[in-house]
Amino acid sequence: MRASNAILGGRHLSKGLV
Repeated sequence: MRASNAILGGRHLSKGLV
């Protein structure tokens, strides 16, 4: 679950940057 959260968080950050 922690790994999934990290991946989801990273994707969310990427979307915000884009």
